[in-house]
Amino acid sequence: MWRRFGDVAFGALIGVAITLEVVPLAVLTWALVRRARAELGVPELQASMVGAVASTALGLVLVTGYVLAYQVVSDGRERVLRERREAWVGRWIRVLFQGEPPPPPPLDRPAAEALLEVREVLRGTEGEEVSQLIRRYGIADALRRRAGAGSVSQRLEALEGLARARLPEALPEAVALMGDPEPALRVAAARTAARILGETPPGPDREEGAEAFARALQRHRLPAGVVEEVLLLVEDAAPSVVAHLLHAPEATRAGIRAGLEVAGRFKLHGFVQEVADHVRHEDPEVRAAALRALARMAYVPPAAEGAVLEATRDPVEFVRVNASRAARHLPPGGALPALWERLADPSWWVRRAAAESMASMGAAGAAELRRAAREHPDRYGRDMAAQVLRDAGLEEVA
Repeated sequence: MWRRFGDVAFGALIGVAITLEVVPLAVLTWALVRRARAELGVPELQASMVGAVASTALGLVLVTGYVLAYQVVSDGRERVLRERREAWVGRWIRVLFQGEPPPPPPLDRPAAEALLEVREVLRGTEGEEVSQLIRRYGIADALRRRAGAGSVSQRLEALEGLARARLPEALPEAVALMGDPEPALRVAAARTAARILGETPPGPDREEGAEAFARALQRHRLPAGVVEEVLLLVEDAAPSVVAHLLHAPEATRAGIRAGLEVAGRFKLHGFVQEVADHVRHEDPEVRAAALRALARMAYVPPAAEGAVLEATRDPVEFVRVNASRAARHLPPGGALPALWERLADPSWWVRRAAAESMASMGAAGAAELRRAAREHPDRYGRDMAAQVLRDAGLEEVA
C-alpha cells in the first residue's frame, strides 16, 4: 500500500515541480519572441535566445514525461505480475493438495517464481514434491546456469532462486561461488549454500557438503558477521559443520571461533568438551567464544572449572566479561569468591557481568550480592551490587 500511494505522491510532486518551471519558461519564451521581433535586428541572435529558452523548456517537459510514464508503466506492470504470481501460487497449491494436474512445460516467469515461493515455505514430503516439480520444469538447471555467468545482478537473482529451491545437487555450485572475486556474490553464495545444506537429508552427501562448506568458509575469509549469520542457516547440519570447523587440519582461528559460536547458539552439548578445551586458547577471541558457548549451554564440565575461574582474571577485558557470565554455572563455593573479586574490576562490563551472575545463583548468590552491596571494599563494586539487586528485585525487605 505504501509503495502504491508513495508512487502517486512522488509523481504528483514531480509534475507540480516541473510545471512550476515550464510555465514561466513558456511565458518567457513567448515574451522574448514578441520583443525580439520588435527590437532585435540580428536574426541569429533572435534564434539563439529563443532556442536556448525553448530547448530548456522542452528538456524539462521530456524529463517530466519520462518520470511520470515510468511511474505509471512500472506500477501497472508490477501489479499485473503480482496478480499472475498470486494466481499461480493458488494453482500450485491445488496441484499439490487437491490433485489438479500440473501445467505442461515450459513455465513463464510468474509461474516459476510462484513455484519457488511455494517451495520456500514447504518442508518435508510436500517440500520434496515441490522440488521434483522444480527439477521437472528445468528451473533448477536454468538457475544454476545463470548463477555461473552473466551480470552480477542476474547471478545474485539466480542465487536467491537456488536458496529458495534448496536442492542438494546445487550445493557444489554454491560452495564454488563462495570464492568468486565479487564480494556480493561471495556473501550470497554462502547464504545459499547454508540454506541448501540445512535441507540436505542426513547421510554421506550432507557430510561431504558440510566439509566443503566449512573449508570454503575458512579459505575465503568472509566477514565475521556474515560467517555467523550463514552458520545459523545450516540448522540440522550444524553439528557436521561445527565438527569440521573445529577439527579440520586447515582450521583457522576465525573458523574455530565461528564453530564455537554455533555450538553455543544451537546448544550442541555433544561438543561441550571441545568447547571447554578452547578456554585456554592463545587467541583471546577464541577464549571469549568458548566461554560464551559454555554460558549459552548453561554447563561447564568439571575438568574445565579451573580454566573458567582463571579466565575471570584474564588480562583481556572481553574475556573476563564472558568468563564472569560463564561462572554462574560453576559450583558456588568456587564461583562466588571469584565473582566477588570481579566486582572491583576496572571495567564496568565485567562488574555488571559478575553481579548478574551472582544474582542468578540462587539464595547463596543473592545473599553474597547483598553482602557486597554493604561491605565490598570497592565503592564501584558496592554500587554495582546494589544496582543489580534493584534490577533483579532482590533487595532486602525492611
